[in-house]
Formats: sequence, C-alpha cells, structure tokens
Amino acid sequence: MENGYTHKYANMAPGKYTFVFAFVVTAFFYLITGTLLLGLIFSGIVNISPDGVFMLELYGFVVMLIFGVSYIFIPAMSGKNPCRKIQMIEFTLLNLGIITVFFSSIARYYYDLAPIEFFSFLLIAVSAVMHIMNTIPFGKKTAPLEHRKVPENKDNGKDSS
Repeated sequence: MENGYTHKYANMAPGKYTFVFAFVVTAFFYLITGTLLLGLIFSGIVNISPDGVFMLELYGFVVMLIFGVSYIFIPAMSGKNPCRKIQMIEFTLLNLGIITVFFSSIARYYYDLAPIEFFSFLLIAVSAVMHIMNTIPFGKKTAPLEHRKVPENKDNGKDSS
C-alpha cells in the first residue's frame, strides 16, 4: 500500500491458497528427502544410484514449487480463477509421477522398467498440461488486474510540523 494502491485479493479468505500451500510444502519435503538421500549415498551408507534422487529433486522440488508459486501469480495477472478439482487431480498425478519415477530410476539397474518409467513421465506431462490449461486463459478476454485507489491524506503525506 506504499504507492496508494491495494490489490483486489488483499483480504482473501485463507482457503484460497490451500493447494498453493500443499504444492510448496510437498516441494520442500522432496527437497529435504532428496538431500538426505544424497548425503547417505555419497557417504557410502546407502548403495543405490543417485539418478532417482536427482529426479526426485528436479520434479519433486523444482517443478512442484514452480506449479505452486505460479498458482499465485498467473491467476492474479490473468484474472482466471483456477478450478480446485483440476488442482487436486494435477497435484495427485504429479506426486504419483514423481514417486514412480524415483523408484523406477533406482530399480532400473536390476529390472527392465522402461514401460513404468514412460508411464511415470507421462503422468508428469499430463499434470503439466493440466496446470497450463488451468492457469492460462486461452482465447478468453479476462479482466485485467484490478487496483483501487486508496484515499490519500489531505496533506499528501507531508509532516504537518
């Protein structure tokens, strides 16, 4: 409010960002889990390939965090309200894809899991397409970001002393 404007979502209900919170918390969970696993792998305590952990950190942390934060910024700029059911499906598909990529990447050296890995990446891709369709208004004219002018003091913020 320093510039005299306030955003229309400034007094938003707490439930508005439920899925944003879920995306961000899950992203940091994947970051912590991946970092601990890498520490165990590189210290020699756990003897598995780090490929799955890198996938966990890339898709689990980076993509999940980008999806969560973009649910704050893109709808605010475009004026499109995302569908909560699609958010829930997208969140579930992304997590299923990340978890199956992680386990299939670890087990790939022992078993032929190419179909499972393909299915895992397909889940992640479908989740990404759902995210794009849910946040970006294609072909619709939406209302621009609404601001309203906050009344200023008569002395225009100058000290009267």
